[in-house]
Amino acid sequence: STNYLLTLTLNLTFTLTLALNVSSRLETMKYAMRVGGKDIEMHLEKNGELLTNDYSETYYTEDGTPVTSTPQDVDHCYYHGTIVNDSESTVSMSTCDGLRGYFRTAAQRYLIEPLSGGDDGDHAVLKYEDQSSKPVVCGVTNTSWNADYPPITSKSRSRASGPSLLQQQKYVELVLVADNREVRTRRQIRQKYKESHLTMQLICLQVYKPLNTFIALVGLEVWSDNDKISVTAPAGATLDAFTKWRNSNLVNTKHHDNAHLISGIDFEGSTVGLAFIGTLCSDHSVGIVQDHNPRAIAVGATLAHEMGHNLGMNHDDSSACTCSGNSCIMAGALSWDIPKSFSSCSSVNYERFLNNRNPECLLDKPDYRNVESTPVCGNGFLEIGEQCDCGSLEECTNPCCNATSCTLTKGSECAAGACCDNCKVRAIV
Repeated sequence: STNYLLTLTLNLTFTLTLALNVSSRLETMKYAMRVGGKDIEMHLEKNGELLTNDYSETYYTEDGTPVTSTPQDVDHCYYHGTIVNDSESTVSMSTCDGLRGYFRTAAQRYLIEPLSGGDDGDHAVLKYEDQSSKPVVCGVTNTSWNADYPPITSKSRSRASGPSLLQQQKYVELVLVADNREVRTRRQIRQKYKESHLTMQLICLQVYKPLNTFIALVGLEVWSDNDKISVTAPAGATLDAFTKWRNSNLVNTKHHDNAHLISGIDFEGSTVGLAFIGTLCSDHSVGIVQDHNPRAIAVGATLAHEMGHNLGMNHDDSSACTCSGNSCIMAGALSWDIPKSFSSCSSVNYERFLNNRNPECLLDKPDYRNVESTPVCGNGFLEIGEQCDCGSLEECTNPCCNATSCTLTKGSECAAGACCDNCKVRAIV
């Protein structure tokens, strides 16, 4: 198969001059292009799930002094959407510095990036194929945590008290930490470095949405001066060291549910990731990921995989584990085809984790930044003017909510929450 290299013909709702300030970024956009002899049209909207209101960035000066800021002028240039007349399509795109990201049609997955790094120059559209012949795997460790770790909460929840935990909207407040080798290897200025890690988060956002789980980035910490732990090739030792650092340092400075180290080191063997199983909402809610591919979307898929372990998912070791694609996210070994969805087995594992462990931190909705000027019905977030929002028409399984209008269905008093029982507000006894 041949990679496509073409000059992008853009039919935009605005002129492609992307040196814009944050206030001039449009809420929705359309792109038209010809790929593989076929015309396609993308419909995009700003990704309102990207950053939380308390999102912060921490860097270190040369003398090791941490500098933490909460940027208020984040150039929100991250979009997601679909391709017209292609129900299986997804698009995840950054317009920060030209077009950069990926899109998937029913038949193929593509990457898009500027050829010259400019805003309005030629772009390359490449059929995604990982040219690396080196097999890479997840070396999941400490599987006994799933059975031996004490219950996260002793509270019980009746199955008849409302939507199941799997059906309820859940939120993982994530902190990404980049080690010093990662910073030096990328050799990028901070903004471009941040773009790659936001892209990783966007991949997680996309693949977890069908599980009613939103991945919210609450913090980015960059070890710009030197590593705060001993980062070594044995992945298990690095995971243990990162876990100790997180519990003695990060939990005291940043509220979060889950932390992952993105490392520039080459872990021993073919391992590119390591995580504890079934430990989210605990002090072992951590994982480590090797930045094993210059394409941030590939690393993002590995991040989604390791987070899956934290959420109770095991590897798909059975042929009975099926998903919509050539490979599933929780496959034990990564294939050239970046996985796009969880398998049926992963959904069962996740539901079992939710029911057995009742990880209540997942029900705490973060305060998202107001990055959209108007509410968007169908994005899964309850916004001003909406009575409920259960996602798109295809995704919504909540009988209390009308997905097309984001209003309560006839006779319903509520759609979600601890006090909502079968679409009625539970009486206070």
